[in-house]
Amino acid sequence: MVERRRYRQNPTIPAREVGGITAVITPRTSRIHRLNQVGAEVWRACEGGGATLDELVGVVAKRFVVDEERAREDIQAFLKDAIDKGLILV
Repeated sequence: MVERRRYRQNPTIPAREVGGITAVITPRTSRIHRLNQVGAEVWRACEGGGATLDELVGVVAKRFVVDEERAREDIQAFLKDAIDKGLILV
């Protein structure tokens, strides 16, 4: 079955990239989250219209030269955490 859900940035979440570090702020807690390289790549790919899980896997696997299974595991872990914190919308 093809995954059709699109993951996108929550438009109310402020984000900044400074010196190669991407940080997002959770407004309800005022907490700053520094994203690792995979998280930052997923965050950028979720901008605008967002991306499906398969699209995200393709982006990360190509960017970091890892197999798709490993990329999928890392992305799913990031998405679960980001969705729980309200950073990413489905």
